[in-house]
Amino acid sequence: MTAKQILDTGDYACTVVKNNELKHAAYGKGIKPLLGLFEENAKDLEGSSVADKIIGKAAASILVCAKVKEVYGRWMSKRALELLDEHNIKVEYGTLVDEIQNMTNTGMCPMENLVKDINEPKEAVQALVEFLTCKK
Repeated sequence: MTAKQILDTGDYACTVVKNNELKHAAYGKGIKPLLGLFEENAKDLEGSSVADKIIGKAAASILVCAKVKEVYGRWMSKRALELLDEHNIKVEYGTLVDEIQNMTNTGMCPMENLVKDINEPKEAVQALVEFLTCKK
């Protein structure tokens, strides 16, 4: 099965498939499940296929740093698509949007807003980690 097919079979936030084997399936909301997988399992992500419900620039920055091979996002922002394309990562998406909205659909996702003007993926990931560490 592909990462996309597995994502669609459960209530997962994101799934990781490498060498036709499910490596990880994470639950949760927002960027935390993907960031947690990156921080704990970076080697499993390299060269893998990742599917996530929502891929914005924040998630795309993590995936670029993880050196994934391909990405599927049910919802994907234009900034994420541009970043993934720049790094030659194969992309598939369900719906392309101008920007990822916050959980109440009243404005831009705070993680998207945090990284929107950061051009270096490593710097974006560092900003995400610092922001989320301060929120604990």
